[in-house]
Amino acid sequence: MGRSLRITLIALFLIVALIFGLTLGRQVFLANSEPTPAPDLSEYNTYVYEQPRELVEFTLTDEQGNTVTREDLKGRWSFVFVGYT
Repeated sequence: MGRSLRITLIALFLIVALIFGLTLGRQVFLANSEPTPAPDLSEYNTYVYEQPRELVEFTLTDEQGNTVTREDLKGRWSFVFVGYT
């Protein structure tokens, strides 16, 4: 292995270790701090219901042809796009 290749590999390893260390340190530091409050969504021209609304029963079909109901989405984050062309 050439000397320049060895120096390059060592430099890359040190950069990766530095990034990993900074990321880990940031996570440890932020874990001890108070979470930031949620933004006021009215600033973004959004409507926020005072009380949560009950989601009615529904049946959808996913991209594999499987049936999806309200119970399948319960307790999970879901990104839904409803649109047309």
